[in-house]
Amino acid sequence: MAPSLLQRLAAPFRPDPPARLSLTPRAEAKSVPILTYPAQLFFGIADREVADAPIGGTAAYAAAVLAYICMRYRATKLTEAPVWIVDETEDGEEWLRGTHPLEGLLEQPNPDMEAGEFWELVSLYLDAPGGGACLLVKNRDRAGRVAQLYPYAKAEFVVEPADGRLFGRFRVQALGGSVRIYQPEDVIYLRETDPRSPWGALSAGDAALADLNLGEQQRRAVQAVFRNMVRPGGFVETDAPLGDDIFNRLKAEFTASYSGVQNAGKVMLLDHGSKYKALDNSLKELDLGPIMLHVESTVCATFGINPVLLGLRAAAGLNGGLADSIRPAQDLYYDLVQLPRWERIGRKLTQGLLREVEPDNLRRFIRFDTTRVRALQEDVAEKVTTAAAAAGFWTRAEQRAHTGMDPDVPPDAPAVVPGGTDDDDGKRAAGTVETKAVSDRDVAWLLFDAIATAQESSVRLVAASQLQQDRDAIVAIVQAAERKEARRPLTEAELAAIEKDIATYQARAQSRWQDAVRPPLRLIAQSAVERVASSVGIGFDVLQQGLLEVVEREAAWSVGKITETTREGVRAALRAGIEAGESISDIAQRITQAGEFADSRATLIARTETTRVTNLTQREQLEAYAKRTGKKVRKTWLNAGDERVRDEHLNAPAGVGGEVRDIDEPFSNGLQAPGQPACRCTLTYQISEEAAA
Repeated sequence: MAPSLLQRLAAPFRPDPPARLSLTPRAEAKSVPILTYPAQLFFGIADREVADAPIGGTAAYAAAVLAYICMRYRATKLTEAPVWIVDETEDGEEWLRGTHPLEGLLEQPNPDMEAGEFWELVSLYLDAPGGGACLLVKNRDRAGRVAQLYPYAKAEFVVEPADGRLFGRFRVQALGGSVRIYQPEDVIYLRETDPRSPWGALSAGDAALADLNLGEQQRRAVQAVFRNMVRPGGFVETDAPLGDDIFNRLKAEFTASYSGVQNAGKVMLLDHGSKYKALDNSLKELDLGPIMLHVESTVCATFGINPVLLGLRAAAGLNGGLADSIRPAQDLYYDLVQLPRWERIGRKLTQGLLREVEPDNLRRFIRFDTTRVRALQEDVAEKVTTAAAAAGFWTRAEQRAHTGMDPDVPPDAPAVVPGGTDDDDGKRAAGTVETKAVSDRDVAWLLFDAIATAQESSVRLVAASQLQQDRDAIVAIVQAAERKEARRPLTEAELAAIEKDIATYQARAQSRWQDAVRPPLRLIAQSAVERVASSVGIGFDVLQQGLLEVVEREAAWSVGKITETTREGVRAALRAGIEAGESISDIAQRITQAGEFADSRATLIARTETTRVTNLTQREQLEAYAKRTGKKVRKTWLNAGDERVRDEHLNAPAGVGGEVRDIDEPFSNGLQAPGQPACRCTLTYQISEEAAA
């Protein structure tokens, strides 16, 4: 058989011997267009194979990628709120901590997944094309209690009617290929409702891709585009002019050899001056014009996500209910999608887990704790600003209530904003209220205090939990010696061994403390830098550089101080008990009642760390900014301005209040920023174009 034109043209381009042959991915091509001297261009990509479809392979790829982005977004949002147990009381909701047998299961549903990974997987199973349903299988212990939960995707189980029930039996493909049958009481069945069938399930991914009319050919085209990212297409550039007849024949042979969605990629070896150029595989190839806007709007509408939240072009091209900014769009997503989703899954968990343990307690539920979701918290800054503006005609109780603080406070407690007192009502009626102007500095401190108070609750929960663990572990070490003491008095060596065991435990507990305090400190630091960036007119991305390193350093420092104080307190209590001749039981009680483990210490830790991290991260990030840009940044010490301010923090000349210093210069008390125990002071900043000295 005579060689083809392509073979004849390629014959002179023989490669070097295999021992010296070196190929790179840029020398591989799936589709090879030709650019000739007359600037004739041909490129045969997979879209030609699916020309009868409403959208081609590249658009199908874009739809699949966008659907996955939406799936990840919804999975991330689902895991924002931890699953926990709540009591509905006359005074509101009370979250149970450390008192319920299901808490271990909710924190770690199975040995292979902690709660965040578990619920992320559940969300992806519910949303993915081919999904829409997820089965949570209960693994029980010998006592019949639910010990583990494992999620299964829709493809791994079959639902069958049985015993008069629509979902009466579940056949699950277990590991190893075996099939197990579960009854309804042994599973929790989550599904997205299918309007076409009472027992079916329709995922958001399937609904989106169905609207775009993606079939088997598009699926193959998507795979081809992925392959092209590994084996990029390209074109051959040659100086030799070709006639139309030769060019058309060559074009047909290249099409047959290098195009088609099933083509796994070809190697093109060139020589004699011809040049191979790889095609750019960046996502700019997905610029599909009106088709892309259709894909974006369809997929986002199906998943309930405003295109604004994903930064898509459809956000600018569509109106009709689209939000004007990210915050309203985010609020809309939570209201219409995420809150109902949390509620629906919470009801399933309550029925499938909690009612099995406590069938008669109908005021107790399993829910997603949305109080931990930052985006759902009230805008404290807006409330403080409103209270400040109303200082002339609101009482102190009204101001405190509006900002979420306890309105029923002792007379010596500070007002939320200057100007309002609880005895103003009579004067207000007579029209004789004297108001005090609220300065920008007043509002700055009030805003700092309100936000710090709101944020410190998370640190307090962590500190209280860690202190309780430490107390219980240390008391257990002491009590382990009680049986020996019942037979005879303990020797000095045995008492010293107890002290050594306690010290060993406390040294190991330091890393656990760090792991626990790092997440809330990171959130506080990020919020603090966002606020200061906004107040001085700098983008947050400019100030966040190195933020995590600052948080890591502060977490290590603060935990070192916390554990050192605890260690000294326990050692003192232990020695005092020994010197007093107390029994081991009495010594254990002495340690339990030590101030190092009291709730007041958890509160002190929370307040101190929240203030320290806020002031530290703001000051250090602005100092780094000043060094990078050469701009002059100054800081001012700002106190609360009430009778609770410690003497050294009073306004100058009595203390450091109101002092102004360069960003890297210490104040007259030797501190760079407020951060002493229980301190309520903060800093304000001023930036000028003047170069730093």
